[in-house]
Amino acid sequence: RLTGPTLADALLAGTVTMAEGADVLARLLRELHAIPPRISQDPADRILHLDLHPENVMLAPRGAVVIDWTTAAEGPPALDRAVSSLILAQIAVDPEFTAGANVQALLATFLERLADDGGVPADALARATALRAVNPGLSDREKALLDEAAALVTALTD
Repeated sequence: RLTGPTLADALLAGTVTMAEGADVLARLLRELHAIPPRISQDPADRILHLDLHPENVMLAPRGAVVIDWTTAAEGPPALDRAVSSLILAQIAVDPEFTAGANVQALLATFLERLADDGGVPADALARATALRAVNPGLSDREKALLDEAAALVTALTD
């Protein structure tokens, strides 16, 4: 059993700064992508979460723990980085989310932290957008934000 706030709750409460949150997300992806695949024979493939964002990170007493592995797969790490970036961008561009400007700052810092790991290439972002577009867990409103969110990720990586 895990106790502690989610990273999202800590960011909103101000107990974790945007820079610290970006560091946590980037570090977790880096650690995850160090794990070789179990099934794939492609040596470049790694374990992917494909839904890593602040609400899926618990800040437990022992440290940050990734939760909600329902979308986990194997594949290129760039895809996982792209999905996480796209999720943050969707929140940043959502007019119904009042902290969107803060999330955009988190996203910008997160993208900076990903640069040394290969960043978010355009082909990975396109694939991530296509995956999110068919995600049955997303509402039509959330899916309608995908193009704007992808454009934000592109603008912040250029």
